[in-house]
Amino acid sequence: MLKKTAPALGIFLLLILSVSVYANQRITKVGIIDMDRVKITFIDKSKDYTDYEKYRKEFDAKVAAITAKIDGMQAQKLEAKENGNEALALKLDNSILTENEYLKEYYRIAKNEIKIILQKINTGDDFYLKLKKAIALVAEEDGYSMVLDISTNPVLYWASDIDVTDRVIKTLSKMYETR
Repeated sequence: MLKKTAPALGIFLLLILSVSVYANQRITKVGIIDMDRVKITFIDKSKDYTDYEKYRKEFDAKVAAITAKIDGMQAQKLEAKENGNEALALKLDNSILTENEYLKEYYRIAKNEIKIILQKINTGDDFYLKLKKAIALVAEEDGYSMVLDISTNPVLYWASDIDVTDRVIKTLSKMYETR
C-alpha cells in the first residue's frame, strides 16, 4: 500500500511546497505619479513655497536695483571722463567697485538662503507631509508596493491605469477640506 500512495504523497507534498513558496513571494505592483502636476495644483498650500517665491522676488528686485545703480554710476563715470573730471571719475570708479563687491556678497548670501528654504520645502513643509500621507493612502488602498515620480524618473512607458496622480490630488483636496 505504501508503494501506491508514495507517488501521490510525493506529488501532494510538492504541490504544498510550491504553493507555500508562491505564497511567500510578493508580486510588486508599481504606480506612477506626476509630482509636478500635484505641486502645481496645490502650490498655494505650501507656506514654505510661498515664502520662497516672496524671497526670490525680493532678491530679483534688489539685484535689479543694485545693477541699475551700478549702470548709472558707470554712465556718470563715462560722462565725467568726457568732461575731463578725473577726480570724479576716480571716485565713481571706487564706488562702482564697492557696489560690485556688495552685489557679489549679497548674491552669495541670498543663494545660500534660497538653498536652505528649498531644503526646508523638500523635508518639513506641512504640504509635503500631507502629500506623502496621501500617496501612502492611495498606494495602500490600491495595493501598490511602490509609486514612482514620472516627473523626475526616466520612465519610458506606463499604462494609464497605474497613474495615481488624480487620486492623490483628490485625496489631498479632502485633507485640506477637513482642516
